[in-house]
Amino acid sequence: MKKVRFPLIVVLAVCMVLAAGCSSGAKNGGKDAADLPTGEAALEALLSMKDNLSLSGIQPLTLESRAHIEKALPKEPKEDVTIGWAAASLGSTFFVNMIGSAEETAKKFGYTLFYENANFNVQTQSTHVETFVTKKVDVIVLNAVHIDSSLQDIKRAVAAGIPVIVTGPTSTPEDFPVVTTVLSGSYAPGFQIGEYIAENFYKKGEVLEVGMALSQVGMAADTESRANGFIGGFLHKSREMAGNPYPTKYDAMLEGYYHWIEFRDKGKLDLSEKGIKLVGYGNGGSPDPQGGQKASSDLLTAHPQMDILFVETDPMFPGVEAEIKSHNKVPGKDLIVACAADGTRQAMDAIKDGRLFATGYNSPILNGVSIITLIHDIFSGSFDANNLPANSFTPAAIITRDNVDDFYDPNSDMAKAFPFKFQTIDEYNAANAQ
Repeated sequence: MKKVRFPLIVVLAVCMVLAAGCSSGAKNGGKDAADLPTGEAALEALLSMKDNLSLSGIQPLTLESRAHIEKALPKEPKEDVTIGWAAASLGSTFFVNMIGSAEETAKKFGYTLFYENANFNVQTQSTHVETFVTKKVDVIVLNAVHIDSSLQDIKRAVAAGIPVIVTGPTSTPEDFPVVTTVLSGSYAPGFQIGEYIAENFYKKGEVLEVGMALSQVGMAADTESRANGFIGGFLHKSREMAGNPYPTKYDAMLEGYYHWIEFRDKGKLDLSEKGIKLVGYGNGGSPDPQGGQKASSDLLTAHPQMDILFVETDPMFPGVEAEIKSHNKVPGKDLIVACAADGTRQAMDAIKDGRLFATGYNSPILNGVSIITLIHDIFSGSFDANNLPANSFTPAAIITRDNVDDFYDPNSDMAKAFPFKFQTIDEYNAANAQ
């Protein structure tokens, strides 16, 4: 059995010079490798994109210090900590497991945890933060519905002496006064799934027809980043297999980015010369079985010849699978299905059965446990959290038939939570300098 390995989160050099003509991906869709900057310029161009919804998790190699930002961190140790958890939703297994693991960990430390559910309503969540400020909780965890809309809520809490820790799905700007944001970099597992599909199915001179069942194109960074990552990963691995590798991984990422923008905007993209034809995508509206069924229905009807169906999250898979069967096809046999998140037990069972080819690792239990543990370390005085990155990304990995047993927990709805250590900005910069 293969050991679980977590590839390094994708990181990029700090942008210094913007290559001419590359500032707006939306206006430059369809560019091929010959038209694009390479090497360091490719990294700079990616970090400079104005249309950056599909680049979640891509960071500069060097981060600026955030030690000067007031975050209302406690000045003295405290044992009886009260936590206010402002949940975005409790409408899926993912969110239920996140808050459940947080409650369990808080109980272990003797902490009190209150939570409120915003049902993805920004204004409702703002009211919840105000409620926690009025209650004078010791710390607020904000599972942000929309991080930019939450800035005033965060500032209100910090002004009241209450530190704020955020959890995804979207990156938090560096100057926001949060302790850190715990999230998965959605691009990286998408990239790894793309590489894995190419590794197993790409053949020089042949063309794979690929469709995508997505949840919130045009709205969610997770959605676009996973799809964008898949294209970049497929291009990177397939060219390597064809004996014509890209100069760097970032060249493949930049080319993949432009292809994603064109595919997103046009609805299809023929890259037959690269071994892949993107036949279309469905937009289900939600990352759940209903969204999966909606996103795949018309796609399967219009393109019955598809070889690969890329599904954004595995909670969508039951709906996708039902739709595949309604088209008289057998998943895993007539159509290969791969997801980019999250690692549900149901999905891992499907991997074991051969119905699902692979999925991405995105454990909500890891979020819940790591955030409450960080709170404990802060309030016990054992960890100085004043200079954490604005965004702390959890490990990126994919779950396949070769390693599924390493992730599988028969007593949990989700994949196991592996240890996660928060890096300060100094530690982050030192690690990347090496």
